[in-house]
Amino acid sequence: MATGTRVDVRHDPLRPERAVVDRFADRWFAAAGIVGLGLIAFIVGLMFVTLAR
Repeated sequence: MATGTRVDVRHDPLRPERAVVDRFADRWFAAAGIVGLGLIAFIVGLMFVTLAR
């Protein structure tokens, strides 16, 4: 990023020295990973049910 670029920042008002740039990936990476693992488990489960018939 260029100097002077505006960015959103997340911080704890009681500890402003620990401020971090608010990025989409930081917020949603863990949730997307859990959803991805759930989808894989769902697909594997469907395969077992389909093959068991």
